Amino acid sequence: MAGRWARRLCSRALFWVLCRDVRQQPDSGQEFVLQVPFLNLMSNLVKRAGEVRVRVGGNTQETAKLVDTLPDGKMLAKDIENASNPTQTPPLDYTRDLFTIMSAISLVNVRWSLGIPFFDTNPFDLSFPRISRAILGDKLLGMQAGNELDMHSRHGHRNSDYAPQNYYHEVGALIAAMGDDARNILIRPNLANAEWQPQQIWDTCFVDSYSDSVALLSFEHYPNNNCFAHACALLFTFMSTTMSTAYTNFGVSNRCL
Repeated sequence: MAGRWARRLCSRALFWVLCRDVRQQPDSGQEFVLQVPFLNLMSNLVKRAGEVRVRVGGNTQETAKLVDTLPDGKMLAKDIENASNPTQTPPLDYTRDLFTIMSAISLVNVRWSLGIPFFDTNPFDLSFPRISRAILGDKLLGMQAGNELDMHSRHGHRNSDYAPQNYYHEVGALIAAMGDDARNILIRPNLANAEWQPQQIWDTCFVDSYSDSVALLSFEHYPNNNCFAHACALLFTFMSTTMSTAYTNFGVSNRCL
């Protein structure tokens, strides 16, 4: 029972813990400290579940930029003044130190899923998948090809007629750009189940056409709107209600044969 619940909770809640327990030393350049309680938590979960899977991403992944350095040796920087979306998501810059920290945490058998920026698809920014894979190696579980694409039109990031077939073609363009690096690494379709239904994706022959690149099939669902200032008050709700596993296998009605 403990192992089952650990697997369910880790992909939803643990990156919130990570953000609080990986801290930069004041006036220490690029030196970071991993808090012992956080590593103990990871170790305890691993003992019960075998491994911990943490998703790093969300709305911020769509505009995230990998940069060489940031002022004062920071690892992450948010441009709050240029926040967009109904969720007020800020543009995010980060350095490769983020992946180095994640690699260190992986010593206690933590694996990661990340997100490829998907707002600008011509061309795709492939620095993220290239460097993250080089640093994380087999601790990289997969990379999301877009986040809640079915809501992009509503939020002004795609044309009003953006449809599952358009997403199908965008994923194809991403796979072509990545070449062999796309094999068995992409997590998709990552729908919010807000504007599109899963069957609309299956009907594009999405699974069969891109089967060589798929790592996981993923859907997202939030029982409450947690995109507001006091969202942490909902943490208990998320952790005390039955949630579907974030990444799972689905029976696909195959209409492509």
